[in-house]
Amino acid sequence: MCGIAGFYNPHDHYLKEKEHYESVLRAMAERLRHRGPDDAGQWLWEHGGLSHARLSIIDLAGGHQPMVKSGSGQTFAIVYNGELYNTDELRQELMAAGYSFQTSSDTEVILAGYMEYGPDFVKRLNGIFAFAIMDTAHNRLCLFRDRAGVKPLFYTVRGEELIFSSELKGILAYPGVKAQLDRRGLNEVFSIGPARTYGCGVLKDMEELLPGHYLICTPDGIRQQSYWKLVSRPHEDSYERTIEKTSFLVEDSVRRQMVSDVPICTFLSGGVDSSLVSAICAKELKKQGIEVHLLTGDGVRTAERVSAALGIDHYKAEVMPNDKEEYIVSLQRQGKKVAMVGDGINDSQALARADVSIAMGKGTDIAMDVAMVTLITSDLLLLPDAIRLSKQTVRLIYQNLFWAFIYNVIGIPLAAGVLFPINGLLLNPMLASAAMAFSSVSVVLNSLRLKFMK
Repeated sequence: MCGIAGFYNPHDHYLKEKEHYESVLRAMAERLRHRGPDDAGQWLWEHGGLSHARLSIIDLAGGHQPMVKSGSGQTFAIVYNGELYNTDELRQELMAAGYSFQTSSDTEVILAGYMEYGPDFVKRLNGIFAFAIMDTAHNRLCLFRDRAGVKPLFYTVRGEELIFSSELKGILAYPGVKAQLDRRGLNEVFSIGPARTYGCGVLKDMEELLPGHYLICTPDGIRQQSYWKLVSRPHEDSYERTIEKTSFLVEDSVRRQMVSDVPICTFLSGGVDSSLVSAICAKELKKQGIEVHLLTGDGVRTAERVSAALGIDHYKAEVMPNDKEEYIVSLQRQGKKVAMVGDGINDSQALARADVSIAMGKGTDIAMDVAMVTLITSDLLLLPDAIRLSKQTVRLIYQNLFWAFIYNVIGIPLAAGVLFPINGLLLNPMLASAAMAFSSVSVVLNSLRLKFMK
């Protein structure tokens, strides 16, 4: 998991204030440091800049970003967050077309592919990703997001200037950009929260690049293009063929996501998801003569039975829920940055805070990108991380919840049944709605106030 950020204006000249804008890029990277603590870099051009915070998984020494390549007198730069699962196939294809590579990273493959095929090269990528390419030859910025929207990418437009980042926090590090809520944002929070409408960044003038889309910003304006859509087709395979195909897809998916230049471990709870992933990992790593490490916190007894059935070593760890992050950090110190997990959303949140990359699991990649806070709504409103909330903050939030209880449980019945006995049936739902809205707004505003007072 890495963090990307940057800005672009086709008619501005950022190099005239080079020191200032380089400091802006550093500030944006610092806001995203929890996503990539291993390395950081910046690149500034006359019409734009790129910033990157890196968690090193592939090509630890040669994968520094932003990555810049030149060809035929033209310069291209990229910042990338994600994992590519068909890197080797694409690299061979590009080498046949005459490209040479200085690193083994998937970042360089994506950049070379763009140089050869343009924006449509994204259709050939198998993986989860969000990346930005600054194309100096055509004076344009291109933003890309994976098909399922696993990796986040937000942006805002101010006049002719576009500012983007993996998280809203990165955009807010840009001078003059403020966190403001408008009617649309409040509607998102109170109508469908903690869910969110695709494309909505919740805060005023903040947008999210849609899954399966890319965006091109040029002197002529901004254009967003869909490159993939989910298509529904009748299922006509036999029962046997269905089992065969499903088995292949699951195993192939896990195998492809095991590519790493750092040790891999699995978190085994004993459930279906983590047991399946652990079994496939164990099978593949044994072929390579690599020892498999199974680490367990909850569900120890079930996990022991699974590990015994798989015939692999199992390391039992008695970890209390509040100690998970500290435990995972200890794993990181041992060099275990990649964890193959199942569905555990709580473990995913702890992994995210500990800067550990998750490679596989139902919903876990998405969890990694929103789990810097406990609730997705809190993340969208830029509330502090749950583990960093001060006692004062927690106390005030609970006070708001207490008064919400008083309004709804005590205040409404008194108002509707005692003060207005005749119209009580009519007034009760009206007062209930008003009280609930007031209490919810009170909680949010107090949380926001505490956040931005820091």
